[in-house]
Amino acid sequence: GLALKYFAEQRVDLAVVEAGLGGVTDATNVFSRERLELVVVTFLEREHTEVLGDDLGGIIAAKVGVAKRGTPVLVAAQASEDIAASAVAE
Repeated sequence: GLALKYFAEQRVDLAVVEAGLGGVTDATNVFSRERLELVVVTFLEREHTEVLGDDLGGIIAAKVGVAKRGTPVLVAAQASEDIAASAVAE
């Protein structure tokens, strides 16, 4: 929240903001579709399972959940084609 406030006060043209634990429930998931220029999905794996659960599909959905319809999404190379395809489908 504090970084977003600072960016707004400084009227930055572009900010790179990392979503935390899970994009869909993260505090950074406040950007409107018009203000969200690009979503970058980094390496996906079973992590933070105590919060996100052990289901890889659920983890992917949580991480990609920050993306809005019509927003370009860049997916980093993944451990398998299935993981990459799931991220893109989400």
